[in-house]
Parts: sequence; C-alpha cells; structure tokens
Amino acid sequence: PDDNRRVVRYSKPLAQGFAPEFPIEFELPVPSDEELEAISIMDGRIIVFSPSEILWFAGDGPDASGNGLWSPIQKLQTNNGCVEKSSVVSVENGIFYKGRRGIYLLDRGLNSQYVGAGVDDSSFNAAGTRNKIFSAENLSTTQEYRFVVGANELYTDTQIGTVTRAQALQVLVYDNYHQR
Repeated sequence: PDDNRRVVRYSKPLAQGFAPEFPIEFELPVPSDEELEAISIMDGRIIVFSPSEILWFAGDGPDASGNGLWSPIQKLQTNNGCVEKSSVVSVENGIFYKGRRGIYLLDRGLNSQYVGAGVDDSSFNAAGTRNKIFSAENLSTTQEYRFVVGANELYTDTQIGTVTRAQALQVLVYDNYHQR
C-alpha cells in the first residue's frame, strides 16, 4: 500500500484534539495505467494527475466508521496530465500544472488549456532539455502566479557520493489580470 502509486489514501474525518488517522482500508484505487503524480482540490472535487491523465472524484467519503462513499472516478477527455508535482498550484480560475508540452491551466469547467506559449520556449536550459519546476506560487495580492524553474546538476562529493544539486535559473510569471 505505501508503495502503490495508483491509489489515493485518505484519513478519517478530523476530530479536534486527535491526530489524523489513516486506516489501511481507507484507500481509493484510481483506474489509471500510470502512477499518480499529483493531487489537488478544486470546487469540492479531488483532482488526481498522472503524466497523461487527469481524473476527479467528489463527495465526503466514508465517515469514521467507514460508512459512505466517494463519487465514481471520472476521467477527463485529455491526453495530457501532470509530469511534475511541484508545478501544481491552485489559483482563482483553476489549477496550473506542467504537462509534457509545458504549463497548462485546468479551469473550473474541467477544461485543460495550454497557457505556457509565452514562456515555455524560454524554459529550456543550455543542454536543450526542459527545466524542472521547483515550486509554483499563487501571489494573490498581485494576481501573479510564479514558477521557479531551473536545471538539476550532478556533482560528486568524495565523502557522500553523487549528489543532485538544484540551480534556479529563472522565475516564470503568469499575469492573471492580462491572462498571459
């Protein structure tokens, strides 16, 4: 169960004064051919991403005794999903995420739109490979969404072996006011 990346695990309903409880039977198998990459919540829906699929379900789920259900899992009609969990950020008009082509927006109507055309060409590193998104932030006071991108560099430390070091190269900004 801990190594099964095709299920969503959930807790019993939270109770004040108690730590969250995760019974082993509180897991929801997700009908995906791929391992799950990321999860988010939008408008009462739980959105689940694999690298080439987006799925969702809703509801309150089981109570503390295990009574109750989630809605059936629905698959969106898209052939792209999320390839980097660190790129997922909830915003006013949906959820941004990085797909195979670049940055997408899953809007509140559950439509996936490619929105990275203005920045995706500049998000390649010197080696010609796409930079990794290390973090995505919603700056609600400025109506900007910022993606910190960079490349991973490998170097060898004689004491501990090979280490991956992240080097941030740039910050990509989506301006919600101008929708670009």
